[in-house]
Amino acid sequence: MPPPLARVAHHEAGHAVVAERLGASVLLATVVPTTIVPAPGLRAVRVARVEREDAPSREDDILIAYAGPLAEARHAGRPLPFALGRSRRHVSQAVLHYGGSLDLQAAARAAGLDKQFSDAGERRAYMRWLWERSRVLVRRRWREVEAVAAELLARRTLSGAQVRRCIARAGG
Repeated sequence: MPPPLARVAHHEAGHAVVAERLGASVLLATVVPTTIVPAPGLRAVRVARVEREDAPSREDDILIAYAGPLAEARHAGRPLPFALGRSRRHVSQAVLHYGGSLDLQAAARAAGLDKQFSDAGERRAYMRWLWERSRVLVRRRWREVEAVAAELLARRTLSGAQVRRCIARAGG
């Protein structure tokens, strides 16, 4: 059973708003399920930005990835505690373009996170810190997330320019 569309809209809006706030340029946000294999049913926020191979770029990718489930949970009125399993799935998607793998360990190696944090406990603490940073971004930008989600519900797909107009109208 697919998730209710309002939850999906808030999830994608969370990704879009945090991406824009971190300086990425959203090209498209949609709640329309894709039929593309290997992820049929996946909705998307497509982001364009200067590809950098430095830690801040990887960190931004992870913050953007975490923003979706955090916005969805906030909309549902339920807390979403940090969970390594959930973290692995979203981070692997965030750093997919670095390693071409949905496996977190492979993607983390390709992104250089294994070199940055060789100790598993330190790596987990870093990921938890990013989770909390993303939660704060979503909370501070909640009016913008709601505005983008409402527009996604009305139109189903938004261009980057439409996302930016929603953010501006919400006071961003």
